[in-house]
Amino acid sequence: MEGDALLATPSEVSARISLLGEHDDYKTLADLAVQENRARNREPSMVEAERSCLVITKETEDNTNIIDTQPNTETKKWGKMTVATLALFWIAALGVRISRGTSITSSPAVSEMKSSTYDDDVNTPVKNQQPHIVLMLLDDAGWNDIGYNSYDMPRSSPVMDGLATEGVKLDNYYSQPQCTPTRASLMTGNYPISIGMQHDCITPGSPWGLPLEYAIMPEMLQQAGYRTHMVGKWDLGHVVKDMWPTSRGFDSWLGFTCKGLLNYFTYDNSGYPDIQRGFSALLSANGTYSTTLFRDESISILTTHAETYGVEHPLFLYIAFNAIHDTITVPGSFKESELNAQITENITNTKRQKASGAMYLADEAVGAVVYQLKELDYYKNSVLVVISDNGGSPVDGSNNWPLRGAKKTYFQGGVRVFGFVHSPVLIAAGRGNTKVKSLFHVSDWVPTLVEGVAGYTTGETVLDGVNQWNVIMNRKEDDGATPIRTEVLHNIDYMDTETGSDIASEPKHITAAMTAQYDDLHLYKVIIHSDIDYWYAPFTNDVYHMVEYEDGYQLELYTDTDDEPTNENHFLFDISTDPLEIVNLWDDQDFRNVRTKLINQICVSWETRMVDTVYRSGVTGSKKN
Repeated sequence: MEGDALLATPSEVSARISLLGEHDDYKTLADLAVQENRARNREPSMVEAERSCLVITKETEDNTNIIDTQPNTETKKWGKMTVATLALFWIAALGVRISRGTSITSSPAVSEMKSSTYDDDVNTPVKNQQPHIVLMLLDDAGWNDIGYNSYDMPRSSPVMDGLATEGVKLDNYYSQPQCTPTRASLMTGNYPISIGMQHDCITPGSPWGLPLEYAIMPEMLQQAGYRTHMVGKWDLGHVVKDMWPTSRGFDSWLGFTCKGLLNYFTYDNSGYPDIQRGFSALLSANGTYSTTLFRDESISILTTHAETYGVEHPLFLYIAFNAIHDTITVPGSFKESELNAQITENITNTKRQKASGAMYLADEAVGAVVYQLKELDYYKNSVLVVISDNGGSPVDGSNNWPLRGAKKTYFQGGVRVFGFVHSPVLIAAGRGNTKVKSLFHVSDWVPTLVEGVAGYTTGETVLDGVNQWNVIMNRKEDDGATPIRTEVLHNIDYMDTETGSDIASEPKHITAAMTAQYDDLHLYKVIIHSDIDYWYAPFTNDVYHMVEYEDGYQLELYTDTDDEPTNENHFLFDISTDPLEIVNLWDDQDFRNVRTKLINQICVSWETRMVDTVYRSGVTGSKKN
């Protein structure tokens, strides 16, 4: 896409976006962000000291606004801040309610999916029987990588688009900004800070992983009577066999341990053959395209389960594709096909073209699984969840347009991803073609699926996630009901932002981010001590930054010679009116109370949730036990 075809001033945002696609939610949001945020005069609704457990004010000459946050290494939990007492006194005095979340107690496939009829026996929901649960996770698929959101890849996911249209789209679905923390949250129902998984990703030589003390989703579902199977990327630790999927509640697993594969055909991971069945390397899989391998294994699991246990016996199938993670690969025959030419039309970036093809092949695999669910009579009693693990990585080919930022950042492009739920149960309840706008976090899937769908209770286990099944089944966008979730803690990471491997020696190297509802019912996001990030254009993945002029803002092509402000590493956005994160309200005095409240909520999370990270640095080598 040519630069002059992109956005110019905020007054042109709606016109430009409408040219790229009909996305009503965004047509006037940039104007609203500029006009409303500048025009509103807000009466202070609360009186709070401008104090925090993190450095959140500009440093003055005498540093009077800074609270030291050096760790007390003598304590068992480093996450307990020992010198944030003033901030916590203010929190207590103001009556901030501390809540930990939920306590859980007491081919042919594509054509098949394009047609939709729900009056035949195959689609009639089964009552009084535990539903089958199929959870499908895409890897690094950004907001602009799913057809129903996409400006440049609208033809790459026809099956998933159809499923989403007939199901419930989660419009404010948030994940973690990178792979391992997301999967830890997905499997445990907790924020990464609550389980020591708040920093970085598992690599081939990592001597750490998800602590064994935490029960995970398949273990809970086994207790509920389910057969449990996993296919695809694990990413939660492999240094000892006790950390592998079949030691943690899965009856079977075919997949690979972590990021680092040479490509989607060759399962070489830093010199180690990394394609496993159970505890053994499956060397015969080399040369088979990973999406095809995972598709065929999923179909085999469905067939074997039906023959061995019958389709009445509840099944949990977790499919974690590596599409469209880096080293994106598509088979040569598909790359040269007329179909690929059609779905990559007008895309000029080579890696973006690969992402489009890889997404289409993953979509075909989703369709093949759904086709098999119908063929074997599972479908009418199934709940399908399709989500991405984090925002896209434009440098590798994925894209988050028009959201700001990318994977590994706390901007919307890094943490707000697509997600939807599809089931004949929802369709029968009149929930087809529905969009839920309330907050939903990846940690919510454990209570939602285990308690809400499977009907299982796990005693006094306390989770950060909340059960959103009733929201999915019943909530209307405009019913005025109090949302079940009013905040999402994106993360608190006390590992040094410069070295990445040491405990922060200075408060300015600690990062944190949260999205939360304020008193005016708007959603705001605060990001503390974070590098700046930009917008990545569709079709090209060119980088654009926002430049403020007297008459407004303008997106301009970013070059290495551009002089960006080095002091802009704190951010506050009104997500309700500015979901593209154009206007940074951090220094706007009208929003000082909002900023203070969100920072105090982060401090509360630090004090009440944080545990030591299990991350260990300085390890090299590729050995897997």
